[in-house]
Amino acid sequence: TGYADKHILECINDGIRFIRRIIKDYKPLILAEPPVSGTLAPGENQVTLAFPITKMLDLRVSGERIGVTDLANITDTTATGTPYAYYLTGFSTINFYPTPDAAVTYSLVAVGDFTEVALDGNSPFPNDFDDFLIEYAVIRLSAGNEYDMTQETNLIGSILQQIQNNLIGDGNPVNQ
Repeated sequence: TGYADKHILECINDGIRFIRRIIKDYKPLILAEPPVSGTLAPGENQVTLAFPITKMLDLRVSGERIGVTDLANITDTTATGTPYAYYLTGFSTINFYPTPDAAVTYSLVAVGDFTEVALDGNSPFPNDFDDFLIEYAVIRLSAGNEYDMTQETNLIGSILQQIQNNLIGDGNPVNQ
């Protein structure tokens, strides 16, 4: 009580961002958008996605994983061949290098941005993570009434540790 809905909602959305950052570090596939695939025609080297990318998890050309580069590292932007690298321009445009000289397929998995929750919205997390979200929001709200940040820091650290333990609980994947 005593908090405006707008302020509570801001703390909830901040909590969602906080939890997403932790998930992106430990189990980013949980946050991944549905896989995107298509075909690049000869001479075509750019794909614009319908969502902004916050983390690229996997990008393949003709089934082979390709690496990331930077436009500043490319000396000949007119080169053609089978793409072996990509770079981003903006948050949703992927540029393949070199430009394909024959049709190639691509597939990618990426984490997109999140949409803030509205007053009538729902958390994007399963119930187990909603508990962390509620704890985070309560800590943030109560911090506005307190001058001692030590307790808030300790509680946020505790939430962070619990989320990490929850995500790591599956163990490490087996390489194939």
